[in-house]
Amino acid sequence: MEGFLKKLKEEEDVNFLKLDVYENSYNFELLQQLDYDNLCGGLPYYYNLQTHYNICGATTYHNLRNWALNRKCNPNEPPNDEM
Repeated sequence: MEGFLKKLKEEEDVNFLKLDVYENSYNFELLQQLDYDNLCGGLPYYYNLQTHYNICGATTYHNLRNWALNRKCNPNEPPNDEM
């Protein structure tokens, strides 16, 4: 997924804020609030502050790009061979 994030930064000038939920209890509490129904319950967890769309786990580049560009995305789309 790191490669996808780097590619989005280069191609679309999208910035990401990465929070450590293992070492920082505040960030862990924030994750629990964002995933309030515990529908994801895992990492990575991507949350868009503008659209409130999220992605749970690894996904395709196309899906992550839609999410990053404020477009409709599938929160549970599994990754494919492009990783």
